[in-house]
This record gives sequence, C-alpha cells and structure tokens, in this order.
Amino acid sequence: MKSRDFNDKPTSNGKLYYTVILLIIIAFFFGIFAEKVTSLMESIDVVNRDRSVAEFQQTVSAIRSKWLQKRRTNVTLDIVEGSQLIKKGSVSFRVNARGHVIGLQNGSNFDCQQLWSSVQSQPWSASLHADTILIKEEVVGCRYKVTEQDYLVYDSKNGQVYLLPIH
Repeated sequence: MKSRDFNDKPTSNGKLYYTVILLIIIAFFFGIFAEKVTSLMESIDVVNRDRSVAEFQQTVSAIRSKWLQKRRTNVTLDIVEGSQLIKKGSVSFRVNARGHVIGLQNGSNFDCQQLWSSVQSQPWSASLHADTILIKEEVVGCRYKVTEQDYLVYDSKNGQVYLLPIH
C-alpha cells in the first residue's frame, strides 16, 4: 500500500468534499447569527414599544396635572430638548371637563394621528395606523395599530392609556 505524502495535491473529489464541509459550516454559523439578530431586533421593538407607551402616558398625565392647576379647557405644554431642557416651543391641547386630552387647540376635530404626533417625540410612522373610537357617534378615544395589529388605546373619557398585546 502506497502512503500519501502531505505535499501531494488533493484530488478533485477531495476538493469537492472540503468545499461542501466548508459550506455546511458557514451555513450553520450564518443560521446562528440570523437567529441572534432576529432576537435582538424583537427586543428592540419591545423596548421601543414600551417607551412609546410610557411617553404617551406621561404626556397625558402632564396635561391633566397642568389642567388641575387652573381647570381651563386649553392646556399648553412646553416642548423641551436635550439634557439642558432647552425650550423648543409649545403645544396647546383641548381637554374635556375632567381634564383629559380631546385634541389639539388648533384642531377642529379629534385627530388621533395629530394627537399621537403631539404627545410623542417620535414622528408618525408608516407602520402606524390610527382609528377614532366612537360610542353613539361621540368620540371617546383612539386605537393605534402597528402593522394592522392593535397596539395602544387612549380613552379620552378617563385619560387611560392601554397597552394591547401584539401577537
């Protein structure tokens, strides 16, 4: 039996074998990497969603707190920016008799998209959709959806913000 010298070049069958093994290893690591990236992206979505809901709730609470001071139908909040809290402008909201937001002062109708944009530091996203909630033809709040799944509900009767589970 003839022994093979390490300096011998591999045959074409050997090259094919090593290439297939290398491709399998690369595919395996790519699969692990893709799973980790997908998991990370889902975590980022959850954090952004929670932050968005918290920001919505905080702004609605701030509007009501300001209303409690003077009990007027219009409440103005300052828009601040940065860690030095530099005043960038202000937004005026219309509130109901209980001090809950029912729209913007300059808006004639209850516009859920405009409300979202005014109480969030985040711009309106193409994946978001807003529906006005009506009971007996009276506007009672907004239902926000992300990619056609319910996401958040704002009830203007009691000022509550409800986070809905996304499946």
